[in-house]
Amino acid sequence: GRRYKLNLRSLDKHNTVEFRQHSGTLNFIKISFWIRLMISFCNAAFESSNVADDISEGKISPKDVLDILLRKVIKDGALKDHFFARAAFFPEVAPVDHSPNDQESFFIRANEMFKGISKLEAMQRMIRSLKNSAAKKGMEMDDEDIGSITKCRKQLARVNIHISDYVNREFDKICRDRVELRKRVKQIGPFPRKKAKESTLKFLLR
Repeated sequence: GRRYKLNLRSLDKHNTVEFRQHSGTLNFIKISFWIRLMISFCNAAFESSNVADDISEGKISPKDVLDILLRKVIKDGALKDHFFARAAFFPEVAPVDHSPNDQESFFIRANEMFKGISKLEAMQRMIRSLKNSAAKKGMEMDDEDIGSITKCRKQLARVNIHISDYVNREFDKICRDRVELRKRVKQIGPFPRKKAKESTLKFLLR
């Protein structure tokens, strides 16, 4: 029907389909990337059935569907980076296997997360987003009295989380102590401090 995310009513008459899923926007970047995604999606549908086979092999989560879409349908590197960055804001569907070792896409997502805000605002955002997960690990964070960078630093010092896990919004990966954090660093790699100086993550550096 015309009100569904995918409108097929004109397929027989005009040999066209209408994708209605994107929200209304005047943002040129979002519009252009959405058009490129739809073109890639349609081209892949004509070229191969492998994607459909992967999705139809039993029950599959929205996160897995998005992962297949980004890895097998989209061949455009810039397009892939854009949607990985966008997906980072939706932890229920976001593919999360990128680490700082994949530095290009990691910093695209990080810059998207903190662009346009001050150092203080970035730290306040981190505290508010980590508070509930930290409490589950027995780490209490105060998100009321954080009106200065110094106060924010004191709150952030109470939690141990790899910046990759934060950027991927895997807040449940908060480590209980420094020993556990060091194990996590060995597992997914160290924080790329040199490149961070050129990104929105520079607020984390002293």
